[in-house]
Amino acid sequence: MDARWKKGEAIAENWDYWHHRWETNLEGRPLDPLRDTLCGHLQHLVKFARVSERETMTGCLECFGVSAVADIGFIEIRGSPIRWADAVLDGNELLWGELDYGIPDVRQLPTVGIRLKEVRSFPMIGRIVDVRWNALSGGENALRIAASLDSNQEIRQAIIATGSLSDDPIIRSCTEHNTWWIETLWVDPDLPPSKEKWVLYEAIARHLLTLPLG
Repeated sequence: MDARWKKGEAIAENWDYWHHRWETNLEGRPLDPLRDTLCGHLQHLVKFARVSERETMTGCLECFGVSAVADIGFIEIRGSPIRWADAVLDGNELLWGELDYGIPDVRQLPTVGIRLKEVRSFPMIGRIVDVRWNALSGGENALRIAASLDSNQEIRQAIIATGSLSDDPIIRSCTEHNTWWIETLWVDPDLPPSKEKWVLYEAIARHLLTLPLG
C-alpha cells in the first residue's frame, strides 16, 4: 500500500483531534497566515477565491482530510470547474504538504483512485517521454478513467511541459459528497501554483466532469 495512504489511515483514527486543532500546527504556530497566503495566490489565478466558512465543508473533511495532520482550511473558488482548494501540512517541522483541488460533480461517483506515472525512453535513467495514469483503487472503474485520461494527449503533453510530474498528482473520488479531488504535493507554502499548472489542473477537472461513468 502506498505510504500516503498508510499515513492517512493512522490519522483518520484520530481525526476528531486534528479537526478541533485545525487552527494550529503541532508547534502551536497559527496556520491562518498560510491559509490567507494560499487564498491570495489563488486570487491571482481565478476570478473569485475566498476563505470558506469551515462549517460548509465539515462533511467533506472526513473523506478528504486524511492525508496529513494539519489542515489550514478550505478556500472557495468560483468561475472554474475547480470549486475548492485546501492544503494539508505535515506536523513535523512542516517539511511537506499537499495542495489539493476539489471538483464537485452532480453525478454519483464510483470509488476510485488513480496516480500519475512517468514513461521513460529507457528504464530508470532515460528521459521522460510520456506519462500514464495507474489505478490505485476502484478496479474496472479506475482502469477506465485512467485509460480515458491517457487518451487525452493535450493533458499528457501539458503534464510534461509544466513539470507537474514532480507534484505527484493523485486523483480520487469522494463518493459521499460527489466530489473529485486532485491531490498534489505542496513542498513550499510560499510558492504559489503557477498559471500553467493551474490551467492544466482545470483541464483535468473538465475531463473528469465529462467522463461517461456508466
